[in-house]
Parts: sequence; structure tokens; C-alpha cells
Amino acid sequence: MKKRTGLSKTQSTRYGSLVAVLCGRKPYYTFLEKLKEQEFVIIDEHSNSQEVIITEKGQNEFERLTRLAGLPSWSDIEKI
Repeated sequence: MKKRTGLSKTQSTRYGSLVAVLCGRKPYYTFLEKLKEQEFVIIDEHSNSQEVIITEKGQNEFERLTRLAGLPSWSDIEKI
């Protein structure tokens, strides 16, 4: 039996949405709502631009998905 590697479709969507937030962009509305429901991001209601901010929980999820995808984490990249 072959082991599955990589991310599921749901995980890939979540990962891409978190990458968008980390790059200063807003993900599509439906993806943004899911991230908010799961408390991975918050919206800065006091800013005119309604800035999307990643939470600690969101950062931890990003790191987890990065490892699952087989990509180097930020701490691994900094060592290089």
C-alpha cells in the first residue's frame, strides 16, 4: 500500500490562503471567511484598508502545512 504524500485539496487551499495573507494580499472572500472562522486570521477593523493579520494559531498552521508539504520552514531557511 502506497503512503499518500503532500497536502489534501483542503490543506492546499488553506495553505495558499495563508501564503496570500503573509504576502500582504487578501485571499478570496470564501477562503478568508474560513480562515476567520478557524481563527487563523483577524481583520483590523480600525484600519481603512481592513488589513488581514495572521494570528499565532495561523502561523502555527502555516508551519505545520509547510512541513507536511515537504518544504523547508522559515527557521530552516534562516540557517542557510
